[in-house]
Amino acid sequence: VDDIRDKVTFHTLRHTCASWLVMAGESLFKVGKLLGHSQIKTTERYSHLAPDGLKDTMATLEAISRPKVVDIATART
Repeated sequence: VDDIRDKVTFHTLRHTCASWLVMAGESLFKVGKLLGHSQIKTTERYSHLAPDGLKDTMATLEAISRPKVVDIATART
């Protein structure tokens, strides 16, 4: 393995673990505590997010920002 990008190290595994946990919904704070980070900035660097994770986040934002329509006649019962 001549190319550094092809090497898997302990640090690679830590970054992957942090990314997967954050993409699964765990908070940066909790992931940082698990990894022993004293500053949230360190955890932010570790948790590289995949583009699909960002798409999911945008879909959630879109869903919660849509106006809710309520049928008043039904709502009064």
